[in-house]
Amino acid sequence: MPVIDDVTFGILEKEFAKMGKGVHIDILTGPSCHLCDSLREFGRKIALASKGKISVDEKRVTEMYPGVNVLENLQYAGFPMGKQMWVLLNFLVDLSNGRYIMEKEMITEIMNIDKRVNIDVFVTANCEYSPLQVRLAYEMAALNKNIRVRVIDGTFFPDLVIRHDISATPMTVINNKVRIRGSAMPDEFLRKIKCRLE
Repeated sequence: MPVIDDVTFGILEKEFAKMGKGVHIDILTGPSCHLCDSLREFGRKIALASKGKISVDEKRVTEMYPGVNVLENLQYAGFPMGKQMWVLLNFLVDLSNGRYIMEKEMITEIMNIDKRVNIDVFVTANCEYSPLQVRLAYEMAALNKNIRVRVIDGTFFPDLVIRHDISATPMTVINNKVRIRGSAMPDEFLRKIKCRLE
């Protein structure tokens, strides 16, 4: 079965035609990685479907692979499949156009955060409740380099699931302390971040 079939490729071509400026991503590969060939194919297909608007390089790493780096401070850890693939690719389109789903007041508050924040969002490929939480985390990383976001597919990183005692997804862990179970509304998500900064 292809990583991206012909029907999906056609849908992506139409979506990527809406892109403004170009976007760069790195696919993260490493040693003894049975999915890395498929990840390379995924990168090749989205670059092709975007007609070069998405440029893709391969980065060899020693941990947290397979994965995708979208920005310096934004990583998808795992292989983006199912709902997670669509959230990621739709975000790339919006990122290229400077479009956000958060309200302007919240965007301003996020941009004004001047302390380091680490956000880990644990998901699975087809988790029904994670798309909004993941999208909000992506936007926060895009708006402020002080916010480092990892969206982690727990299927690929069971050691992290055990370490953080994840029993359901989505689960968001802020600075290894504050936990948000389920999908939070944007204002609650921001409030939880700010309480870690006080």
